[in-house]
Amino acid sequence: VVSTQSTGEKTKITLPKITVDEFNYSVMNVVLQYIHTGSCYIVTNHLPCLIAAADRFDLPELREACLKILPSAISFDTIIDMLNAMEHYIQYKSVKSMLQKLLEFVDQNIRDVLCLPSFCNLSEHVLQLVFARDLDIDEIVKYNAAIRWGRS
Repeated sequence: VVSTQSTGEKTKITLPKITVDEFNYSVMNVVLQYIHTGSCYIVTNHLPCLIAAADRFDLPELREACLKILPSAISFDTIIDMLNAMEHYIQYKSVKSMLQKLLEFVDQNIRDVLCLPSFCNLSEHVLQLVFARDLDIDEIVKYNAAIRWGRS
């Protein structure tokens, strides 16, 4: 219900509902906070979704802020979750560049990444992406990691 200031008359206005199923509530909350205030708090585990949302809603400053903190956010604790999250948003240009940075981290740390307990949580598609790269490891190491992944 809206009332006009000059007459005080109240008028009911029905606005269309906008549904954004592509992003979860937490990410949309950050996006709306950014749109409203021009600033927001970026949580590391939201980076893939937030970068995609910044692309989707044409928020270049938010996208750049996310990409700027990405290098410091990539770690053994975050790499698997970030790789899996990327899969859902790969259609976005910035997400593709983020994926390259994540895969570079994997390339540089492949032996440690394959030993992570969370390695078995990789989606099949992401596992194929990782194994399709020119990795500096023996095929038997790759084979053993694939067997461990398959048994989980």
